[in-house]
Amino acid sequence: MRDSTVARSYAEALFELGERHGAHDDFARGLNTITSLLESDPRVRTFLETPKIEVASKKVALREALGDHVSPMFMNFVLVVLEKRRQRLIRSIAAAYRELLDAKLGRLHVQVTLAHEPDEAAEKSVTDELSRILGLTVIPHIS
Repeated sequence: MRDSTVARSYAEALFELGERHGAHDDFARGLNTITSLLESDPRVRTFLETPKIEVASKKVALREALGDHVSPMFMNFVLVVLEKRRQRLIRSIAAAYRELLDAKLGRLHVQVTLAHEPDEAAEKSVTDELSRILGLTVIPHIS
């Protein structure tokens, strides 16, 4: 099975759990926390993704690092990901989860290229007009 398919399956499971418990905000924050940790320090990513390190050691380290920053339900999800040895997919799971949440909330990320740096009013105008045209809440990524 392809990694993207597996990551999507995990994201869908987490999304369903979020639906049942009204925990989408908690889960989104938890995913942001763990992906920020993985992206900010290559040593953390190496530690989690190295198969030579026992899963039990990884679980202890994650509980200590994230325990006070994420919900217990989200922590359980991360521990299952570790148990199934899918930790290298955490960033892909997070991206797929964000896509599912954006679709549920009617949000659309769009790339907008402008000839000059917009001021706050111009950025709001672009956002509002695109939202009106598309009928969704547009989140512009302006370059």
